[in-house]
Amino acid sequence: MTITNISLAYWIEPLASSQEYVYPVYVFSGTAEGKGESYPVSRYLWAIPSAKR
Repeated sequence: MTITNISLAYWIEPLASSQEYVYPVYVFSGTAEGKGESYPVSRYLWAIPSAKR
């Protein structure tokens, strides 16, 4: 994966779930290659420790 962008976003659970707060996440975006093709990918990483969520 080649990372081309890192940003901060906020995680919101689906409406059917109960959630007291909106949680910050880092979003890593870029491209991945496989079988001679490139395709866009995004990966998410919590911006706060799990004990605080």
